[in-house]
Amino acid sequence: MIHLVFETANVAILQSAIEMDESLAGKVIEIKDDYAVGPIADIYETEGYQARRDWWMELLKHSPYEEQNDIVDDKLVVQQLIQDLQEDENEQVWIWMGQNVHDVCGYYWLMSQLKELQGKVQVLYLNNLPFLNEKGQLFYPTNLSQIQPSEFLKAKKLARPITLSEFELDPDEWKKLCIDNGLVRFLEGGKKLASMDISYYDKEILSLLTKNAQKLLSALAHILSKMKIKTGDVFIVSRLKALSELGKLTFTGNWNKGSVSGQHYHKGSSEYKNPEDMLLVQGSLILQWKEIEGFKNDGIENGELESGEVEVVAPARVLIPAGIWHQVTAQTDIVFIELNSLADGSEDTYRL
Repeated sequence: MIHLVFETANVAILQSAIEMDESLAGKVIEIKDDYAVGPIADIYETEGYQARRDWWMELLKHSPYEEQNDIVDDKLVVQQLIQDLQEDENEQVWIWMGQNVHDVCGYYWLMSQLKELQGKVQVLYLNNLPFLNEKGQLFYPTNLSQIQPSEFLKAKKLARPITLSEFELDPDEWKKLCIDNGLVRFLEGGKKLASMDISYYDKEILSLLTKNAQKLLSALAHILSKMKIKTGDVFIVSRLKALSELGKLTFTGNWNKGSVSGQHYHKGSSEYKNPEDMLLVQGSLILQWKEIEGFKNDGIENGELESGEVEVVAPARVLIPAGIWHQVTAQTDIVFIELNSLADGSEDTYRL
């Protein structure tokens, strides 16, 4: 038996369930791409596949996942799956799906490629079904990883073959979405999907940001925990950057090798600039600094004005007191981020 899931978190939880029930014994494979976002026109053709890959490469720049696009090859996973099913007449695959757009889009992308193996493909769609949580209370999970391993022993009874009718009709649903080629997909209910504009999540993202300064990781954690309809962290960051370009928020930090930023100081009238608190999450930089003459600040000692420079290598936290002029030079491409309200930066920034 082969188990197929659409999220990394689902792999571990399903493996734990398999340890509890030998009848589920088999390997667990994962479709890694998030087909709920990004271009999908001609996705099964070389040109469409490359367009999608290029889109992801742009989003992944400067992220901790930048190298992962080179190792994500769902096409190869499917080719191996088909080979395994063809070589062993008794082999079958169970496709596990939660009630979320990520899993449903992955299912649509996958299933049309398995049509010739009808009868060897089972699906378990946990659509609007109650389960018990760790406290023994009923709840309705949207993701497989929310389910206790022991509850999978009940869920296995839901396995059923994908019917010939589904193999005929479901690919048509996906084909329509591919023609629309919207950059976001929305799950209306059941397996019904709709194409949405790339800005679909923007209103909710903005509503979940505070008016005070936030670090990117804190902002992401809050957004991901509170979003009614989930999407991935890389896509959220791409929308934060887009919203910054639209002037909806201040998103500081420079991304390119050799770039120079800063070249200013703060007087400390803004609470979030005294000290300025930033996080270098990727790359390395040179931080140059010098004290401002006549500026009174507990972080500056009396006497001769001091200056200097220091190399900072990620991961690192950088605290710059008010009254310190500073300049950042990127030695590599970097992610150097502080998330503020617009007023925080503009009202307390001074240049020499």
